[in-house]
Amino acid sequence: MKYKKTIATLAIAAAFGTGIVLADNNSWQGSPNLSHTRSIIDQLGAKLTAQSNQITSLSTQTTTAQNQLTEAQN
Repeated sequence: MKYKKTIATLAIAAAFGTGIVLADNNSWQGSPNLSHTRSIIDQLGAKLTAQSNQITSLSTQTTTAQNQLTEAQN
């Protein structure tokens, strides 16, 4: 009985250890899905950065136009 518990404990520990190694090496089944998701997030981040830069540029142009209008009115 004592041997069965020891063998079962070792088997569970080995399976857990193998799972950790596979997950660390990105060789587990969900890894391609995570890579694809990460790629989509990176693309969205790039688009967000581009839009933020465009908004900043338009805001600067608006401020410049407003200043020119104020000067023209004075």
